[in-house]
Amino acid sequence: MSYALAALRPDDHPLLTLDGRATLTRPATTADRTAVNAMHARCSAESRHRRIAATHLLHTPADRTGELAILVEDASQNLGLGRNLVRRALHEAHRLGMASVHVLTERDNHRMLSLCRSLGARVRDAEGCTVYLTPTVAEASS
Repeated sequence: MSYALAALRPDDHPLLTLDGRATLTRPATTADRTAVNAMHARCSAESRHRRIAATHLLHTPADRTGELAILVEDASQNLGLGRNLVRRALHEAHRLGMASVHVLTERDNHRMLSLCRSLGARVRDAEGCTVYLTPTVAEASS
C-alpha cells in the first residue's frame, strides 16, 4: 500500500482497485476544490456528463433520503472504483441514518445502471431518457 495504515484518520477509508492498487477515500473539504476541479478537467465530456473518483452523497435529514452521484476519472475507470465508491457511500448513508438513497441517471448509462442493479437497486421510476434507481442502503452497510 502506498500509505501507512497508522497515518489514517477516522474518516479515511482504504479501497483496492481490481488490479490491487491501493486508493483512499475520505470526505472532501473546501481545501480539495482545486484538485477536484483539476480532476474534472482531466475527464472526458462523456464522463463528466455521466458523473460515474469523486462521490457525491447529498442527504435530506427530514425525510431520511439521499441522492448519490459518482465520477471516476477516465484513466481510473474499469478498476472497480465506481463499485467501491458506491458501496462506501451506501455505508455512509446507513451511518447517517438514511432510509434510502436515489440515483438519477440516463437510460443509456449502462455502467451506472449495471452497477446499481448489482448492488440491489430497483428502478423506482423511468421517464423519457431518465431512470431513477434506489439502491438498498441496509445491504451495503454490512
